[in-house]
Amino acid sequence: MNEIGDKKHFLDWPHIFRAKRLDNCPYDTTAVPVREYLDKSGANTFLGLNGGMSRCEQFGLEFLTPAPIDCPMRDAFETGEISWSDYWDSREMLISLEYSIFDESYVSTKFCTPRDYSQMARMHIDATWNKCPLEIKHAVHINKIECDKLMRRDSSKSEADYEAFMKVYERRMKKRAA
Repeated sequence: MNEIGDKKHFLDWPHIFRAKRLDNCPYDTTAVPVREYLDKSGANTFLGLNGGMSRCEQFGLEFLTPAPIDCPMRDAFETGEISWSDYWDSREMLISLEYSIFDESYVSTKFCTPRDYSQMARMHIDATWNKCPLEIKHAVHINKIECDKLMRRDSSKSEADYEAFMKVYERRMKKRAA
């Protein structure tokens, strides 16, 4: 069987609103234009790059790539050892997922290449080239603390969230600084 025939099952995706989304750090914030998903079988982890809306503006776009949690390239992307373009433009297998924002029964998937990224996906790659996903998540935590202080709200919860984040991810973030 050819390579695409072997991977045809990867094209079987539900509507993005019903897809099994993982809310793992650093993809648990809207500031990072990437989401983490499990495929329909629940056996494979994918990263999905937000592609914005299609030209007719009734379809959303997502570009999915296999990304096991223990993948060294994924780790390098998350920690900033490689840039967004190094990661996303090197993907050998991408799935373009188009879905209706009005009708959850419409989903269209096809294999594509990095040349097929939408303008919005390309903008995400280009606009975030100097900040890795963990740095973006770090900035979100700092911003929440600053907002709480500016609004004269109790910042203890946002500070506790920041400390919990740093306990887990500080060492991974320092890989880039080293």
